[in-house]
Amino acid sequence: MGNNVFDGDKLIREIHLLEHGRPRTDMLKDAIVQADQAGDNYWRMYMRFDYISEQYFHGDAVKCIPVVTELENVFKENPAAVERHKGDTLGKEAYIMAVLLGINSISCIPQVSLEEWDKLLNSLYSLVKQFGMAERSYYWQVFWRWLYVDLDKAEEYIVSRIYKS
Repeated sequence: MGNNVFDGDKLIREIHLLEHGRPRTDMLKDAIVQADQAGDNYWRMYMRFDYISEQYFHGDAVKCIPVVTELENVFKENPAAVERHKGDTLGKEAYIMAVLLGINSISCIPQVSLEEWDKLLNSLYSLVKQFGMAERSYYWQVFWRWLYVDLDKAEEYIVSRIYKS
């Protein structure tokens, strides 16, 4: 019998040796399954974050949107999973970045309703407040939403929010 102990560190090193694009996204999909089966919440989040960034920057950005929802569900199950060790802020920043990439991808899909867009924006705002981070990235995302919907409201929003923060 082989030793089937999940080793996220070893797996991610192997993944990062692959070419960007499909080879990595395919292996990351498998890694997500392995992390889920192992029940390792830190790696469940990490592998999803890597998948989201790989799809966003080297694949099909739209494919990262459902994985952002999965990431959010893992976080809700165990908010401490964003910290590999006490005081680790990288996981929090990666989580917020993944949500930002998901929100950025929405503008590519006209089928996504404004209500769904607003739901993701509300989620981003909650995370920014929960993690004690600056709100400017949230304000920019809301500006882009308004820019998509109503140019005048976008201009009003940017003047009232962004330049005063």
